[in-house]
Amino acid sequence: MERKDHSKQNFLKEKKQLQEKHDALSKRLSNQGFLNRAQPDIIEETRLQRTQLEESIQALNTLIQS
Repeated sequence: MERKDHSKQNFLKEKKQLQEKHDALSKRLSNQGFLNRAQPDIIEETRLQRTQLEESIQALNTLIQS
């Protein structure tokens, strides 16, 4: 049981880190100045990164709940 708790703690820690990165990307994408100045490929890459983080967070949520 202790090992499972340790794994869950690791998953929670990783989820927190991913959520912070996701929040930072979301903030950047909501910044009109960034959207006006950045090249379209940079904006698309940022959106892709945010989507990948969302998927990783969802996967961690599944692991945490099991």
